[in-house]
Parts: sequence; C-alpha cells; structure tokens
Amino acid sequence: MSFNFNCPYCGQLMNAEDAWIGKESQCPTCGKKILIQKNDAVPNAIQPTPVNQPFPAQQTQQPAQQQVYAQPQQQQVYAQPQQQVYAQPQQQVYTQPQQQQVYAQSAKSRIVYILLAFFLGGLGIHNFYAGYTGRGITQLLITVLLAWLVIPAIAVGIWVIIEMIVIRKDASGVPFN
Repeated sequence: MSFNFNCPYCGQLMNAEDAWIGKESQCPTCGKKILIQKNDAVPNAIQPTPVNQPFPAQQTQQPAQQQVYAQPQQQQVYAQPQQQVYAQPQQQVYTQPQQQQVYAQSAKSRIVYILLAFFLGGLGIHNFYAGYTGRGITQLLITVLLAWLVIPAIAVGIWVIIEMIVIRKDASGVPFN
C-alpha cells in the first residue's frame, strides 16, 4: 500500500510504498537526503507524483522547523534510481597484444673493421661492414669515379684514417668487440 509524505526541507509532496518506511532517499526537488516516514497529516486523497517518476517544478516552501534524522543501520535503498537514463553503455575495445620482435645482434670485431679500413678503405668496405651504407657508397663512388684525380684520392685516404681512429660502434650503436 502507498502513502503520502512531505520533504522536511522543501515541503514537496511525495508518494511511497509501505516497504520504504524508515529508509533513506533523496528528494527530487531539493536534492537533500530524507528519511521516509509515514505522515498521517497528509491525506491520501491527494494524487501526488509517484517517487519513481520525474517531478514537475514547484515553488519551494520553507518548513516550519527542520528535522534531523539519523541514518538507519541497514542497507540504504533509494526511492529514485541513481543511473543516467540516456547514457550509452561503455564498450570494451579489444586489441591484439603487440609482440616486440627482438633480433640478436652479434657484436662486430674492431680488429676486422681496422683491417678492412687499412686494406680496402678507399672502397669503403669497412663502412659496409659496420653498417654505414651511405658512407660506404660515398667512398666507393669517389674512389671509382674520381680516382684519376689525386686530391679526391688523398681526401678519401685521410677520411679512412680518421674513421679507423674515431669509429668505436657500428651503425646500430652496438660497440665493437
């Protein structure tokens, strides 16, 4: 069976089932938490808006005195659902796990690099060995195309000597053994 009661804060007339007596809810008008209790002063002949439906906007009235209620020791049940009606459900996004491919890199020998630079440095073979392909192609083209000129040959020779001394890692950053 249902009964009528008023919000102690704003005076809003509401309707609830007998099962809600002694339970806490939230007033749809003022938003404050209220304890639902049967009030015999409100006649059942008035047709209030049920608790589970939206309330129309009304003028708020100040109650004569405010009543303070203690929270019940039982599980709290609210008269209004606390969910968003128009919210879309969250969708789970499934992605495939990313597998990281690791390639084992064998460390190259510094002695082999120096020997290649000493004997075949003009052709850039030591740079191909270390993974510096661009440098190797540049040295190879300078030597093959401009070998008849003396100055480019000397420049490539100096370049090779500097690389033998300075380069301590291959192109991927792994130090020579």
